[in-house]
Amino acid sequence: VPTYLSYGIPTALLFGVLIPFGRMSSDSELIAMRACGISVRNLLPPVLALGLLATGVTGYLTFEVEPGSREKLKAMIRNLSRHDGLIQSGACRNVGNRTFFVDSVGTDECPLRGILIGDFSDPRRSAYISAECAELKGDPKSPLLTIQLRKGSIHLADRDSDRYRKIRFQSMDTHLDLGTYLNPGRRIRQMPTAELFEVRRRLANGEPAGVLDSDPEWKVPTQIHRRFAFPLASLALAILALPLGIRPVRTGRSWGAVVALGLTALFWGLFSFGEKAGDNGLLPAWISMW
Repeated sequence: VPTYLSYGIPTALLFGVLIPFGRMSSDSELIAMRACGISVRNLLPPVLALGLLATGVTGYLTFEVEPGSREKLKAMIRNLSRHDGLIQSGACRNVGNRTFFVDSVGTDECPLRGILIGDFSDPRRSAYISAECAELKGDPKSPLLTIQLRKGSIHLADRDSDRYRKIRFQSMDTHLDLGTYLNPGRRIRQMPTAELFEVRRRLANGEPAGVLDSDPEWKVPTQIHRRFAFPLASLALAILALPLGIRPVRTGRSWGAVVALGLTALFWGLFSFGEKAGDNGLLPAWISMW
């Protein structure tokens, strides 16, 4: 929600400036204002005030709320993975290429009773695991969820033949990778701004950053420039919308909304393209984001 809200505020401001000024222009109210001695420059202060206000709110979302919300979302998923809430009794859950079914919730000695796991990751054969008891174990710092199974069997069936194998076990651990849901490849976007500057300082001095994992180093300056450029979009769009809105047009009262739609698509399309180019190292951060 904070991420979409930071996009929504500049867009709403753009529509809020273009539509009323476009309506005033199509109704010839701007001509009447000039005839009364009110200059077009008098329209600029309220637009700038709204632009600065939107810039401040979007800056707070971009610098503080959005990184914190991403970190809390990952923490919530990790916390969920350590409880039975991930796999509910009497319901099938699909996670990746696996399907889980738990018959009932048991006691502390046997938290989950009657578990069935269908594994379809191998296109050559199907694998089904059944166990009397199961328990979930999760590490807060790891995207892997360990499922400890007891008193069960593994059933393997080749899809192109009649071969079938059954393996009994007393205890077995299987792992579930929640990396797709935890999104570990975007750790830099979760970092607080002060931590980002510290990582950039370490990289500039040749020191190990220690927190980047799979993220390339060039994403650090791209993310820093993004957090400064993104909030200023509100001010830039507001200033750009004013001259477009007061243009004399005779194409109808919906002209402002049409221009706002086109300008929104163009602006955020270019912004997303620049962010992808910076994240992939195709352009320097100060060019891609500004």
